[in-house]
Amino acid sequence: MMKSLSLVSLALAGIAVTASCSQESLNPGTTASGATGGAQNSAGQTALGGSGGSTGGTTGGTGTGGAMMMMSGGTGGAMMMTSGGTGGTGGTAGGTGGSTPMTGGSAGMMMTTGGSAGTGMGVGGGAGMGTGGSSGGAPAGGSAGTGAGGMTMAGAGMGSGGAPPLDPATLVPGLDGWYWEISATNGDDPGGNNYYLNESNQQCPSTNSWATTGVSRTKTFEMKGIAGTKYTINFEVRGAMGLRCYTGGTAIQMQPADTGPNNGWYVGGKQANDSIWNTYELDVSPAVTGEANTYFLNGIPSTSNSCDKELTYEVNFKAKFVVMGDSTLTFTTHDANCKAQQNCGATPASGCVPRTIALTGLSPAPTAVHQPVANVIGANTFYPQWLYFDVQSITSP
Repeated sequence: MMKSLSLVSLALAGIAVTASCSQESLNPGTTASGATGGAQNSAGQTALGGSGGSTGGTTGGTGTGGAMMMMSGGTGGAMMMTSGGTGGTGGTAGGTGGSTPMTGGSAGMMMTTGGSAGTGMGVGGGAGMGTGGSSGGAPAGGSAGTGAGGMTMAGAGMGSGGAPPLDPATLVPGLDGWYWEISATNGDDPGGNNYYLNESNQQCPSTNSWATTGVSRTKTFEMKGIAGTKYTINFEVRGAMGLRCYTGGTAIQMQPADTGPNNGWYVGGKQANDSIWNTYELDVSPAVTGEANTYFLNGIPSTSNSCDKELTYEVNFKAKFVVMGDSTLTFTTHDANCKAQQNCGATPASGCVPRTIALTGLSPAPTAVHQPVANVIGANTFYPQWLYFDVQSITSP
């Protein structure tokens, strides 16, 4: 370090001599009072950077007193972008201060000026090439450049870091680590490894419309963030769910796997054939231009020939969707006959043996999920469908 400083000092001394020899040809001004930044040769020698100019005077004159190669402007201009500082006071005469890498004002490198928060190579402070009075300056001198100087200062220049990660707990409270259980609410046993979704002693609603027939359950989440800004929610879902056929959208998995994990992500479209199998639907509101805005979490295509299979499945997949800031996410399960298939394993005909779903590697850890998930109502025990929703990250363009 000492060796490097010595070399820089020798270089600065050479600059100062050259600057002194060229002062006359630069027409250093007619008034020499009020300069506090150093004597005739202080443009390259004053250790503290000074606040005036070498011979610029309080009215600036026509010369900035700067060192060689247009190191003029602010108050100090640290050499080789080593100081940066806060811009100093810019001097009262438009001249430059010292050029040594001690203290000074608005960062500067070779051919970089301080003063008036110039533009150029440095982003924050008064960096810039030829701004702030490079050949004489205005009579008022530099105007106290502010901000960080050279390219190595935090938040400025080419070395600044990226934006911090977006926090799911802040942007969409409650979604990360959400456990969604399609619980039994009726202690009666409908048989066939089913369980009731409607209240006890209540008939299942029936209308001329599939949407209003049966029972629906919804859960909403408020998406915070900046209105008008797009956010992408990257997530993972695991659980034991009944699959269902949809149409008019895009399926990820074409055929269900009875004994392995399934990807139920279905983009766009709608339920197929008004069947009695329950949906798992996600709607984004307001709609995002160019996006599906309606998604399903238990989807297989209507061409799969497995639309009405009385079985629940292991579901395990990763996916993403786009939402605007200040929006609403609505999750809905709808069942037209008020009954759902129990989680009874791959061969329910031989008895109800609930699947156990691996939940390792999820964050937050699903400590509230006690498998096999069971609903005990009166004398009966039911094994409901359920899922765990893990938001892995949220990004924004």
